Amino acid sequence: MSYDLYVESDRERSDHRTLGDVVDFLARVQHVRGSGASWCFEDPARDRHMEIDLEWEEGGESWGCTRDLDEAKWPDARFNVINLHVPYACIHSNADDDAYFELALALAALLGWRVYDAQLDRHLVPGARLPRARSI
Repeated sequence: MSYDLYVESDRERSDHRTLGDVVDFLARVQHVRGSGASWCFEDPARDRHMEIDLEWEEGGESWGCTRDLDEAKWPDARFNVINLHVPYACIHSNADDDAYFELALALAALLGWRVYDAQLDRHLVPGARLPRARSI
């Protein structure tokens, strides 16, 4: 089980971007590694881990945006949501969790999208106090 955040244009996910729009940004973020549609924020010293999945969702189904594409075509791969998953074991309910929300908000700002917090059932407001994730 995980704490889930979604970077999206709207709840219908009516807009899309390409992998080329975010790869350079993700590659520059400290503690982020990955390629294609699958990335990870991992900071073992602070016991932080968040999966970053760039996906296409349609008709109740989702898949990684690079599925069935040669690596040379990855920059053109389209996605309409970035799914962020933080395992509950990596939730600390303190300021260490801010990095998860800050990265989500930075991705949203880059794309002109918003961050939806599935646990709170609402979009996060940039500049507002960050929520405290709670484990179950």
